[in-house]
Amino acid sequence: MKKINAFFLHFLFFVSLQTGSTGNEPSTYLSWSHLADLPPVGDQSESLGVAGPYVGVHDDALIVAGGANFPKPYWGEDKVWHDDIWVLERSGKWIKGGTLPRPLGYGASVSLSQGVLCMGGNDANQTYNDVFLLKWDPGSKTVEQKSMPNLPGTVAFTMAATIGN
Repeated sequence: MKKINAFFLHFLFFVSLQTGSTGNEPSTYLSWSHLADLPPVGDQSESLGVAGPYVGVHDDALIVAGGANFPKPYWGEDKVWHDDIWVLERSGKWIKGGTLPRPLGYGASVSLSQGVLCMGGNDANQTYNDVFLLKWDPGSKTVEQKSMPNLPGTVAFTMAATIGN
């Protein structure tokens, strides 16, 4: 047990040296700032944000598609799924990028050089195995959607990552 504790302490010391932190001051290697609020989705009159959207970056723009939320006043209301696609360019301005084929959220998404790959997801009634690619075209200010081969089974509440390329 003492060997494990000694290893753990050495590991923490090494990590603190690598990050330049003594543990007493805030980290400075990350810089966070507030982005523009997501515009209202669906027929909502104010921005409530969304949970479980497909999110990624393509061609220097942030793409946020689908997701769900509860309309105000929150209690007693059913969750609402959305099909909106929004794009945030470096200018800080949101641009309406079209709609998904159906309201959908809680799938996995990952940024690739070809676009944002979106997989699975669900709505109020079912879970899907769909896979599609969202590609931002800065010239026409549109999001192209390309169908990809379906997953072998349905998935929701999951995540994706890339390894290498």
